[in-house]
Amino acid sequence: MKRILLPILVIGILLLNACGAPSGGQLVHYVNEEFGFSVDYPKGWLLEEINPNEIGIKPEDSEYNQIQIGADYGEPIISSMPASWVATVNEAGLQQFWDMRGGSNLNILINEPASGKWDWVASFTVIYEGTPLQGSFLVKETPSILYTATIIQCMDWPEGQEVINSFRLIE
Repeated sequence: MKRILLPILVIGILLLNACGAPSGGQLVHYVNEEFGFSVDYPKGWLLEEINPNEIGIKPEDSEYNQIQIGADYGEPIISSMPASWVATVNEAGLQQFWDMRGGSNLNILINEPASGKWDWVASFTVIYEGTPLQGSFLVKETPSILYTATIIQCMDWPEGQEVINSFRLIE
């Protein structure tokens, strides 16, 4: 029995180090005034402003768990196009994204209109660098801005989901 538990414990510790240990405590409030959105994330996590309309957020010690939120000016697409067309474009975009990075075995689980805060959701699994990952790509439209949020995780990551849930449009 001990021979079985020790390897499982070692694998668990390695996964926690690669994926990021849970964080707790205080939140940092990020606001993008130009594109009118805000998000809260745990203090101690890294926030990178990739460009004026896109940020990346991840735990400092995480190799795989990450969130990316972006915004761009444009006409609504989801509400003006057939759902089948949007699904095809999303699937092709996810496939291209992971192909360019060497991902394999992409499996789209959900790719459909959403209700609530987001207008579209695509959930997926993929193998990247030998690590099974799961993720979601979310889209929110306003009459002039398209918002996207992507969460990629290598295990259940409630803190990441809390960051996504904190996304708000501001006026």
